[in-house]
Amino acid sequence: MSDSKSLASVLREAESENEFITTTYLNESNQELTSSNNAKIVSFMQPSGSVPYKGPTVYSNEAVITKQPSSLVSDTRGNRCPLPISVVSHDYQQLNNYVIPYSGVQLFNDVDQINIEQTVEIDDLSSFIESENRFLIKGDRGQVLFSGLERSSAWQRLLCGSGRKFLFRIFDRSKQEALFFTRRLACSTPPFGVYLQRLDVFIPLCEYIGSVQQLWTPMVSSFSVRNANHCEIFRVEGPIFCGCFKQKEAKFNVFRAGNLSSVTTITHEWDERLVNYNMTVNFPPRICYNYKALLTACAILLEYMYFEISQSGRCIHCFN
Repeated sequence: MSDSKSLASVLREAESENEFITTTYLNESNQELTSSNNAKIVSFMQPSGSVPYKGPTVYSNEAVITKQPSSLVSDTRGNRCPLPISVVSHDYQQLNNYVIPYSGVQLFNDVDQINIEQTVEIDDLSSFIESENRFLIKGDRGQVLFSGLERSSAWQRLLCGSGRKFLFRIFDRSKQEALFFTRRLACSTPPFGVYLQRLDVFIPLCEYIGSVQQLWTPMVSSFSVRNANHCEIFRVEGPIFCGCFKQKEAKFNVFRAGNLSSVTTITHEWDERLVNYNMTVNFPPRICYNYKALLTACAILLEYMYFEISQSGRCIHCFN
């Protein structure tokens, strides 16, 4: 009996010994695999010839930060010169909420209304082919925010008039490009509603933020403002226009998608202070700068389609 008990105890001790050895071996192998995988991951993440990463730098004493932290991925918009921004003209009570814009399009954050003024070129008075249009975009306080410049073909300016195809570039006060629009050569007369006007809006470098598309209606002018996902965010509707005659004053109502009530307006009216007609865009409250840029592009398109008059007195509009 004692011999059988001793044999059973020996077997139990052997089994426990085997379990301990197996557990120890598995733990050691797992640790080796984990360390090797970590080493592979670290070697994969580190570029060739670089110093091994030793963790974040910890400063034991006070240090002066001279450069803001940046991402490892370079900014797609490139290195920009600082914008000449002044907060002297801003309301003192709102300075705590004022954010200095990084790129030119972010200048729209601080304005609720813009005025688009076309500059008069002296060459247009004597030249047979008028030059490319130039505009100034001013804020609600009269400060110049942007300057716009058209790029188009001389033949299209001569034959197609205000219905021409163009590339419209907008520059901020640091002479850097903030936005650019592309307009195709298309018909805008309501009876021919197959290939209507369209304006695509981009932020350098080629970041698509939305479009302005003309909608076919029997009489009333209507436009759809869409974001980068091609979803309609605003509907712009104006009075009845005839493509053969240019207008002087008009008011366009801006509706939110799916809403019948007007949220803001785009007006073209006489400015007694400037002694000229200009386009005024009132932005809806609490919208981002991309949506403000899209409404600005819509106002530029309306200026070309309905209000542009040749400075030399000619009126050639084959596509309007």
